[in-house]
Parts: sequence; structure tokens; C-alpha cells
Amino acid sequence: MQDASRHLVNTALQSISSMSEREEAATAPAFLQSHQFIPADEAKCEPLSMTTGRDLRELSAALQDCESDKLPTTVDQLQHFIDENLGVVSTVVKAAKENKLTLSMLQSAGVKLRQKSAEHTELSRELQMAGLWQSSEDAQRYEDSKNSYLGSKFIEWMVGQKSRINKTSKHERNKISHYLPPVDVTLKIYRVEDVDVRNNTFSSVFNVMLDWEDPSVSLANSEDQFDGTSHFAPKYAIDNASSVQELGDGRRSHPRRDSTTWHVKWTSKYQAVLKTPLNPEKYPFDFQELRYSIKPNTVDSSILSFLTAEPYKFTFGSRIHVQFQHPLRWRRHSGHSLEKNADWLPDFDIVGIHAERDQHTKEMYSIVVGIKRDPSNIICNVLVSMLVTSVISSFSFFISEFADALAVVLTALLTAVAFKLVLAETLPLTPKPSAIEQYINFLLYQFALQACLNLTIHLATANLADGFFAPEGDDSYSCEAESSYYMVALAVLNATGPVSALGPQQHLWWCNFLSVINFIFFMINLVILAAMTFHFLHKKKTRVHPDSSSRRRHGALFTRKA
Repeated sequence: MQDASRHLVNTALQSISSMSEREEAATAPAFLQSHQFIPADEAKCEPLSMTTGRDLRELSAALQDCESDKLPTTVDQLQHFIDENLGVVSTVVKAAKENKLTLSMLQSAGVKLRQKSAEHTELSRELQMAGLWQSSEDAQRYEDSKNSYLGSKFIEWMVGQKSRINKTSKHERNKISHYLPPVDVTLKIYRVEDVDVRNNTFSSVFNVMLDWEDPSVSLANSEDQFDGTSHFAPKYAIDNASSVQELGDGRRSHPRRDSTTWHVKWTSKYQAVLKTPLNPEKYPFDFQELRYSIKPNTVDSSILSFLTAEPYKFTFGSRIHVQFQHPLRWRRHSGHSLEKNADWLPDFDIVGIHAERDQHTKEMYSIVVGIKRDPSNIICNVLVSMLVTSVISSFSFFISEFADALAVVLTALLTAVAFKLVLAETLPLTPKPSAIEQYINFLLYQFALQACLNLTIHLATANLADGFFAPEGDDSYSCEAESSYYMVALAVLNATGPVSALGPQQHLWWCNFLSVINFIFFMINLVILAAMTFHFLHKKKTRVHPDSSSRRRHGALFTRKA
């Protein structure tokens, strides 16, 4: 046994010292000469059970194949390099103890004696034998996977925690989801713009901030820089984004740890075009909700199948969900927020912001920004234009020629149809017309009513005042009930006999009667127009309450922006 151990030690020392003989590894001798290695107490060294010649040959090959610019230049880097190659440090230590080699001999070979590495704990070795990957593979696995990631350190902590719970509690916790920490989600919105009601889209620039507590960071060496890929990393997707770009310095963001606690945070900034259902039925008094849907990606259970076997006995289905929740811990006071200059909307005002979780599947976390439209532009451009057009068409009641009166009504009708076509290109198709479309439709009905009333007056004048009740023998008589009010009044005043519907002056009575009816029709037309306009403007007071659900949200959940 002593001969075999001596052979292992000699092989290791020869392979390490051979670096100085190669030109491409010229940095190695300088490293050995410029650093003082302080070995740890031999009593603290816990040798591994890797004492085969194959281990030493692999370490030797790794050192020989290493490029000169990648050779370790510090004690910690050298130790990490050796640890990654099957833990040969402990192999040499064990051989050195058996053959009574001095610490100086090992020191000259670049071997630092220290306490057993956390990478090679008994539980870690057991898990690696069962199927757990090396921690050096975490970074690549993390980058290759779109799922939420459980690193090797987190799995090691999870297995150890389950073992402790099973020993101290009557109730076992076998589901992996029981060990996943809940994640606080916070949204900070820098800009909201380009709300397109027709295409149901809007653009925004915002931060997504995740916060959680990861107990597995207790297993990491406090001297090492935090590597989030070895722990729990909840990935997510902006579920309703049609296009999204992560902003920054060109590199993807990664989780960061609070140096004094287990608190881990991950902040990412995005510029995105998002899809959201917009309902323009109350246009231009509509209240809309802009939705940011953040969906946590599930954990890939296929790579964790080894945890279902003895002695771990974890249980999980095909999908392991990560829980996203409201920011109740670290960002409770700030919460979801809007920057002061976040409103880049020319025709909308931001009401506030609130968040909600999917009550059924618990898989979606949504942040909703409430906006209401400022209808001033629509009222000035569309409403006033249509109101003036309708008033002008009402003057057709005072045009004697029926063809001319009908031409005025038809011109107003075509103007209203043109406005309606312009709105149809702006607004999406909906089961019900919008408020402004309903107003224009009412005007179309009014124009039709104007044409019918004009037709009634002209037919009555031609057939009654100028027809059945016209004076006999006087072919020059003509009743112009639409315009000749003064002539009608003078004829009545100058009449020589009683003016009645069936008397000798009956033509004057009928002409006077139709003039009054024509004026009444004109006034009825104005009253209808005023009532429609008042009804339309009255909706402005209730524009933030398009339906019962929005009344609940606006009244109870939306927070006014600062």
C-alpha cells in the first residue's frame, strides 16, 4: 500500500512541476515563485475517497491542455482548478500522510491544504452519484434553459432540508414546489405611449424587479462571488408582449445577492409593444386598462427525475410552478409605481395602477394601468362639426322649393356619413357602436326625419292651400308656407270676411295653418338635436365606469399616480 501511495504522489508532483518545462506555460513558475502558500493544519483536512491513478492522470492532462493565459494566477484559482478535476487535492494529501511527505514538498508543487471544499461534501457527492450535475455546469444549463432554474446548490439545500424536516416532523414535505421560495414582483413604469385602440396595442418602457429569499446561499463560500446560476433562478415571460427588448449595456441581467442576507434580487429593464384588450364602446369617453402580464416559467422536471428515487422520494407532476406574489416584503412602501413623466399619451390621462393574480390557475401575475381619454379634441372637431351641420340642415324648413330643401338635407347626410367612415377606420369593429358613432347614427335618423317633414309640408301646401282650398278663378294665388310668413300675416289682417277652414277665406286659413305647422316641425327638430347632444355629453360624467367590473376596479383598486 505504501508503494502504491508513493507512486501516486510522485506522479502528481511530476505532472504539476512539468508545467515549468513548457514554453506555453511560462506563467506557472512565476506564479509559484511570487506567492507564499500557507497550508492549513493537517488535522482539518478530510481526504476524499479518490485515490486512483486515473484521477491523477486526468489532472495532469488538464494542466497540460490548459492554455497559458488561462492558467491559475492566484491561490484560490489554483485550488478551484484542482477541485474541478476530481478533487485530487485530497488524494495527494492522503498519500502525503501515509508517506510522511513534508508540507513544503506539497507547497512547492502548488498544492494548498485547506478544509474540505463545500463542492465535495458527503451529500454533494451522494447527489452527484444519483444524477446531479457539477456546479461548474450550472452556468451553461442556466443559459440553455428557458424554464425557471434550480441550481446544484439549491438542490443540495432542498434535499438536506427535506431530510431535516422528515426527522423532526410527523408530516413529510415531498413536493418540490413546497421548497421553492415565493417571489415578490414589482413593476416600475418609465413610459407609456402609442395606445392603438384599433390594434389593441400600446408601447411601454418598464422595469421588472423580482425579490426572493434563497436559503441555499448559506451553502456558498462567503469568499466566493455570488453565482445565481447555482441557486434558485425564477425565469418569466412578458406573456402579452408582441415584441420585447431588454435594455442595458448589451448584456443580459442576472440575479444579485444582498451581501448580508439571503435576499436575492433581479432587475431587468424592457422596451415592449404589448397586446391588451381595449373596448372603445364608450369612445370618446372611454376608460381603458393597459395590462402587463408576467407569467413565471415552470421548472423543468425532466432534469430532476433522479430526486424521485430513494432515499429522496420527491414528488412532482409534469409542471412545477413558481409562485409570483405582490411586493409585500422588501418593496412594500414603494410597490408598483409610475414615474412622474410616464404619461406620453396625448389623448389619455393615467388614472392609476394596481396588480392582480389569476384567481384560477395562479400562474399569471398582471399589473394594470388605468387610463381615461380626454374627449376635448373629439368634442371640438367631431361633435361641433356635426352639430353645426345638423342645425344648417334644419334651415331646409324655410326653403320654398322642395328640391332645394331636399338637397340641403342630403348634403348634411353625406357629411355625417363621411365622418362615420373616418371613425370606422380609426376604431375597431365592436358588437356595439361607440358613443360618437351612436350620436352620428341619431343624426342620420334626424336627417331622415327632416326630409319626411319637409315632404309633408310641401305636399300639404301643394294639395290643400294651393289645391283643394285655393280661391276659385284666381290662378295667381300661391301659398309659400315655408317662407312667406309676413305675406300670410298681411293677408289675414286684410281679409274682408271671416277666416276659417271652410269659409270664403279658407285658402288663407290653410296657408296660415301650414306655416305654423312648418315652424313647429323646425322647433321639434331643434329640440331633438339638443336632446341628443345633451345625452351624448352626459356620458362624459360616467366615462370611467364602462361596466361593473371596471367600476369595482376604479373605485377600489386603482391608486392615483403621484
